[in-house]
Amino acid sequence: MEEDEDVLMGGEEEKKVRKKKKVLWLTGEKRREALRTGLEDEGIDVDCCIVYSTSLSPDFLQFFSQALCKQQQKQQQQQQQQRLDEQQQFPSERRRGRDKKSLGNGDEGGGGGEEEEEEEEEEVEGEEEERKKEGVRWVVVFSTQGSREILMGLDWLDEKTGRVKRGFDEQGKRRTFVASIGGTTAGYLEEEFGYTVDVIAERPSPEGVREGIEGFMRRRGLLL
Repeated sequence: MEEDEDVLMGGEEEKKVRKKKKVLWLTGEKRREALRTGLEDEGIDVDCCIVYSTSLSPDFLQFFSQALCKQQQKQQQQQQQQRLDEQQQFPSERRRGRDKKSLGNGDEGGGGGEEEEEEEEEEVEGEEEERKKEGVRWVVVFSTQGSREILMGLDWLDEKTGRVKRGFDEQGKRRTFVASIGGTTAGYLEEEFGYTVDVIAERPSPEGVREGIEGFMRRRGLLL
């Protein structure tokens, strides 16, 4: 009996010791409370100490908008040059294709249906290739600070409601995508503005962001 009581007391003392454990949590001013909650549920006291904060540059929106404009102009110039290069490189093939269509249209009898199907397939493939060549633009968000300004610079934010505009991604034609360095920033964008990022890095690092973007592009068929 005494032995059982000792065991019981030992268990209670162990619980008391566990409850007295403390953890110093060094964090920023914006954080998710899941870690604190999980530790406290285990009877561990969490002493939260804010060791850094982020602030937004007053000129950030202007700089961001200018960067978007420059990038768009550069992309348009590259697309124009690419079309010119293709026209110079494959003029004979295009002429042969037009001649073949002309001959096919002039023939009497059957075969018209098959030619129409081939033309439709070629058009679909051509549109798919053009869509890939249009290129996409990625914005990577590393902090909750500036999230509003990013959405404003992209013209996705309804200033009256403070939420993302309806139909901003109409028919999936959007060519600008957003990646987040982690779940805290992604959650903030969702809660505050109703915007769901396209990619959340599995690892909060440049490599993690790159892997997430590449996976997204591959799934969407956007990689050349």
